Parts: sequence; structure tokens; C-alpha cells
Amino acid sequence: MIDLSQKKVEERYEYFINYLLESAAQIEKIKGENHSFTNIQKEFLLALEIQIKESRKQLEEAMKSTVWDNLVIAFFGETNAGKSTIIETFRILFEEETRNKEAIQQGHGIDGLIVGDGQVDFTKVYREYRFSINNKPFTLIDVPGIEGNEDDFKDEIKNALNKVHCVFYVHGHNKKPDTATAEKIKKYLEDWVNVYSIYNVRGGAENYDESEERISLLTEEVLKAETLMIETFKNILGDIYKGNIVVQALLAMCSKGNFSPKREDLLRKQDKLLKYFETAEILFEFSQFNKIIRLVDEKSENFKAEIIEANKQKLLS
Repeated sequence: MIDLSQKKVEERYEYFINYLLESAAQIEKIKGENHSFTNIQKEFLLALEIQIKESRKQLEEAMKSTVWDNLVIAFFGETNAGKSTIIETFRILFEEETRNKEAIQQGHGIDGLIVGDGQVDFTKVYREYRFSINNKPFTLIDVPGIEGNEDDFKDEIKNALNKVHCVFYVHGHNKKPDTATAEKIKKYLEDWVNVYSIYNVRGGAENYDESEERISLLTEEVLKAETLMIETFKNILGDIYKGNIVVQALLAMCSKGNFSPKREDLLRKQDKLLKYFETAEILFEFSQFNKIIRLVDEKSENFKAEIIEANKQKLLS
């Protein structure tokens, strides 16, 4: 049975295509009196023919590629920005279906294996992770890094964007985002997918060994960097940019993770952080990760509207 949202989008595409076909028919009927008019008429008809083909192609993509039964969020970001750490935290919190539940029941640590160790830490293909939040399904997609020459991953990025309803761009540096990177996001997304930035504050356990460093994540330096991020993305992305969230993903993951023995580096960081913050609950609250959870929860509640809006903007463009 076809989804009502899907039917509505299909009807709007068909309406637009029929409008173009009727326009072409009307233009073809017009009789000109000279050669110049005939040339202009041919150019109009050719332009309409191209647009009709493109619209049919977009309709086919919208019907086949778009996910209609749950919210889909793509995570963009430069290498080492913290995308995988954020996604791993979601896997831990919401029991992502590919995690090894049997190993957890037997007390074996399994978390942290998708997170890079800083040596070879980049995503080559997009990966999908399925979850449920308050009985509402959603999917997160880890997209290859878009800094440098990402031509090798162009198809992977396109496949991801054909499915998504919004994008989370993860920025992991306390400086103004690279304008060229923001322009690339604009190029890939055009105007039909909403973008949220996530400023992932970097730092290890050693950054929180003093009590004054554990008062708030939102320090003056962090707030200043966030302001630069918001200005940059707003100027380049315009209305599709919907705002920023500040988190410390490593702290959030360490507050909840049951790390694999293979990840001695994460186990050491976790031990230190729990010692500094005293409880996992305080550590998680300090990380500000709940802000991302609330946003995903809100969007999962209204994902039908997200699907329709994304396709509407694609049609308008």
C-alpha cells in the first residue's frame, strides 16, 4: 500500500510535469511570422523537453530512493571531526540492531570498534545504522569525509543524499569552518535538505583534570567558536541552515560505553573521566549529548513533514 506522503509527492511531480507538457503544446501552436521567432520557439521547446526529462528522472528517484517509513539523517564532516564517535554513542544508547547483544549479555565489551584511533580514521563508504527512539524508527548514515578530493566517494555521497531528510554536519575544530567545505555542502545538497551543524568540542581526559574545567562545556572559547560556525554556515547555506548544537562526543560515549578490550585507549580515557566527574550521569550531562537526542526525537516525531518538505524543495529547485 502506497504511503500517503509518497502519494502526495508523486501527485505534485506529475502535476508539474503535466504543466510543462501543456506549456510545450501551447508554445508549439503559436504561429510566427519570421525566422527569428521560429528559432526562439524551438529553443523554448528544447528547454521544456530537457526539463520534462529531468523532472521524470527526479520523480523516479524520489519514489525509489526516498525512505518513507522513518527519519533518515546523514552525518557529514571532515576526517577526525567525531562523526563516528557520535554515531557510536547513539548505538550504545539505543541498542542499534547490528550490535552483538549476546556479547553484551555475557559481559564482553563491544563498544568503540567503529571509532577511529587517530591513525587511519576515515570513512570510505557510507554506512547505515538503524535505531528506535521512543518507539519511532530512525536511521543514521555515516558519509565519507568531504574535505580534500572526495571524487572517489561521489557516488556514495549521492546515494546517501538521495535517502536523507536532513543533514548533521560535524565540525571538530575550535576555529571558523573552512569556507570551501561549506561551499561543498551547498553544492551537494542544493536547496532541498535542511542542515544542522554540530560543534564537537575536542579534547581528552587530560582536558578535565582540573575542577574549573568541569564546570561547563560552554566556555567563552567554545561559544566564540560556535558563533563563527553559525555565521559561516548561515552566510553560505542560507535558509536550509537550521542551527548548531555543541557537544563533547567522547565524554558522552565514555559515560555509557562498554568498550572492547581491543580499545585500551578508550578504556584508559573512560577510567580517568569517571574518576574526574565521579559518576557516569554527571559526565553524560556535561557532554550536552542530550541536545542531539532531543532534536532527533523531535524530528522522528514529524518525519513525514520532513520527507514532504525535502521533496517539495527539490521540486521547486
